[in-house]
Amino acid sequence: MDIRCLPVSQKLMILSMLKQDWRKNADKVGVGHLIEFKNFRAENLPFGDGFCDAIFMLGSLHHIDEQHRAQVLQECIRVLKIEGVLCVFEPNQRGVEIIRQKNPSHPDGAEPANYAPALNLKLTKRNGEFFDAFIFQKI
Repeated sequence: MDIRCLPVSQKLMILSMLKQDWRKNADKVGVGHLIEFKNFRAENLPFGDGFCDAIFMLGSLHHIDEQHRAQVLQECIRVLKIEGVLCVFEPNQRGVEIIRQKNPSHPDGAEPANYAPALNLKLTKRNGEFFDAFIFQKI
């Protein structure tokens, strides 16, 4: 699996959340041929243990029912390699306010830090203008 990273501004992240045509967006920046898109349930990832170097969740955790969030994060940890990284980007209050200008019923952002102790993970949090980044590492 070849994964490449592109620099993305936080403002572009909000645009991506509002318009979720991932294939078209990937093609637009010239990386569509490098990405295989798959649909699956976050509670049951179709990968073996220790398969991924990194997992990125962009503005999705708060759309998962509260009672399933810990299970989703545990599943992400299962498929991460020993020194793998889980990066969860969640809209902060300012980001939610902007999103609600177009979608008034949009839910509040989740607080991934609440799950770190139970998952035995090291957490680094980076506050952004519209999104906060929660970087989890296995310990």
